[in-house]
Amino acid sequence: DAGTLKRIDYSYLKSNPTHVKIATGDYSGDVSSITFTDCFTSTYDIYKVYFYNIGMETDNSHLKFELLDSGGSSLGNFQTTATNRYIQTTGGGGNHESYFAEDASYLEISNNDMFTTTTELSHLEMTIFSPYASVHTSIMYTFNLRADNGYYYQVDGMSNLRSTTSARSIKFSNTSGVDFDSYKTVIYGISRA
Repeated sequence: DAGTLKRIDYSYLKSNPTHVKIATGDYSGDVSSITFTDCFTSTYDIYKVYFYNIGMETDNSHLKFELLDSGGSSLGNFQTTATNRYIQTTGGGGNHESYFAEDASYLEISNNDMFTTTTELSHLEMTIFSPYASVHTSIMYTFNLRADNGYYYQVDGMSNLRSTTSARSIKFSNTSGVDFDSYKTVIYGISRA
């Protein structure tokens, strides 16, 4: 019947999760970069990355993301486009803008500076498609940024890596080489089973 609700059996999902935890990482001291080595394998085609509760030691730095090959070298040539929607932290004024980068040696998550604060942190969610396969890796992301200019940003972006080299690892850092003051990370492989 059209009006009859059927009970869904979720026991299969409990015994066969689609999100399999690959790696975690928490802030334990001042570092300017965080690398997750060999987090990509042929087991999964899709990965979810959550890099959150991000705080910086000093202002004036943009968040960087890199894919690394089996030797730990950075895979460059990112083609990226993103839109920013933003609102003032006080006063409520806001607007939107777009930006793009081509042939970049890393993925710059936002073209705005992160802020030094312990109570207004930034949060990144990424979906990475086929990083291990020998195809052009695609990335979609959303970044909730507390910037150092008095605005909150929601950055929605996509990037394609114009290289078919297999990626094995990921690295987070920033454009100024300053230390992170806080962060948490969890990475999942997505199973279709």
